[in-house]
Amino acid sequence: MIEKDIAQRYETERQSSQNNSKVSAIILETSNECRACACPGCYMVVSGRNRQSQELINSKMAEKIFNLVKKQNDGKEAESVDLIGGEPMEPKVWPEVQKIIEVARDRGITPWLFTNGLFMTPEKAKWLVDKGVFVTMKLNIGNPNDKKELKLQAKMIGKTVDSAKQLIRGLYTALDAGFGEGKLSAENLLRNGVNSNIPLVPEYYEFGLDVGFKPDLELMGNGEKANWGYFALAPTINQVRWIMKQIKEIREKRNLEPITFLMPHITGSCPFYDTALYFRPNGDIQPCSNNRTILSNIEKDENPIQKAIENPVIQTRKSLTQSKITGPCNTCGTWQLCRGGCRATVESFGNPYGSYPLCGIQKEFDKPENIVGI
Repeated sequence: MIEKDIAQRYETERQSSQNNSKVSAIILETSNECRACACPGCYMVVSGRNRQSQELINSKMAEKIFNLVKKQNDGKEAESVDLIGGEPMEPKVWPEVQKIIEVARDRGITPWLFTNGLFMTPEKAKWLVDKGVFVTMKLNIGNPNDKKELKLQAKMIGKTVDSAKQLIRGLYTALDAGFGEGKLSAENLLRNGVNSNIPLVPEYYEFGLDVGFKPDLELMGNGEKANWGYFALAPTINQVRWIMKQIKEIREKRNLEPITFLMPHITGSCPFYDTALYFRPNGDIQPCSNNRTILSNIEKDENPIQKAIENPVIQTRKSLTQSKITGPCNTCGTWQLCRGGCRATVESFGNPYGSYPLCGIQKEFDKPENIVGI
């Protein structure tokens, strides 16, 4: 299945997958180590996995995963495969990533590549365009020519200003190769605190519209149990509402169609929580990048996909309906589009049927602890 536009993935109405044993999306962790960045808030950094021995995926393992999922789906291929961190374009990882993309395309599986862009070259960018790969890159500021913003971008990736400049060059390289908004987005992981990039969101959003990538404003997920320190780094609900207001005004000013606000990407939902499984290079299967529950292992378990789906975490996600949700999501009119925000974040606070704690759409609460009921 070849997607026509990035927006179709994040803004499409979806019905509940209750009692569905199929897997439509595969997420492959290409490496647990990112040699380009050390972004504060990244799930690899927060979990400390980037400090463990390096693990790399290869095309043989990816093909095994494709086959296992196809068998689970009664002979139907997965619809998409996401190739994510550490850093898929790092020179040691990239050759196998290319092979995986080739295999995926041959099987009719849509490939999505998530990269910080530091290793993007004209040759790699052209190759990705020619292969029809959807690409999500990284940008946390609005004006790449502003020295203060460049310094902030460096802090947001845990590296130097030169690295920040290299990241921006990678983004322009992709644009020059022929990527457009339908195939290219730039993730802006919103963070609060001393090095907050939240005030720059309007500028970032307009920059994306001007140069041709889809702005992706992501509210970072929480994968640690009851981690209240998470809320010191994440935007407040009132800040999320301010961002929504700014985007609405920008779109009105530019005579663009109104947008439906969805969480946890503010303008897009999570398409994965009940449709995907997350595969690590050591064979472990997780629900997603933020929920690090080990569901099964493709090397150790006889029927790893079925075992993963039978896990209570996945069963709860697949049986989730609006009537089961507690809190403001229970009456929200955008449920069929959003379906409860980042479920891993909700699950980390102990109630898998709770409402998403950073939602700016709901009007009942201003504090996340009131939403999660703690």
